[in-house]
Amino acid sequence: MSKIFINHGFKCLSITTLPSLEEPSGKASASRKDLPRMIIESMCADVESVSTARLLNQIASVVVSNGLFTSAEMSRSSSLGGLIPLNSKLYSHGSNTSGQPEIETVRKLLEVKLKIDDVEDVDEAGVEAETAEKLLAGHFRFHLPGIIPPQLVILVRSPSRRSADGGDRPGKMLLFFHGNIKFLPIFTSHIQEGFDCTITDLVPDNATLQSCLDWCVVHD
Repeated sequence: MSKIFINHGFKCLSITTLPSLEEPSGKASASRKDLPRMIIESMCADVESVSTARLLNQIASVVVSNGLFTSAEMSRSSSLGGLIPLNSKLYSHGSNTSGQPEIETVRKLLEVKLKIDDVEDVDEAGVEAETAEKLLAGHFRFHLPGIIPPQLVILVRSPSRRSADGGDRPGKMLLFFHGNIKFLPIFTSHIQEGFDCTITDLVPDNATLQSCLDWCVVHD
């Protein structure tokens, strides 16, 4: 089974998308039909997008406001009243460790990688089946070289299924986060402010993990 389900370093959240109040129940427009996909694509599709730029600005702000720009070595120097190394890209010509770098400087030094894994079931003719179970996952990975190790956000859309009346069930997603918990609210707020959804903590039990494993085996 994938390590994301068994590694206790990952925090797991459940995201449930909600129907628009402006549309009759079960009559979602085409643009809102797959909100989970829209959420994943808004966060994990384009490094140059306005959405990604906004997230990186907020990440840089959290780094500075929480003093996360000092590595372990820098922190030890700080307690001795030392200087941040002259070759540090966060400062010019060295600086007392009590000083803060500019948010813009941290933002420019952040490195980010985005990726979307889209697995679609197709029939023998190569045409995607409308009722096929489809798995979609997005990855948002960022770090501050030499200071903050890789932080990882994984969004997984639950396989699509039809309800008894033929309509789509409410969108379900999972969010896995690995890293400093101070960064997590950036992503949950981004999702809740941009889309109609609820986000709750989730602690998968053994039965849930077994169900996930069974699904992976059946659907290869």
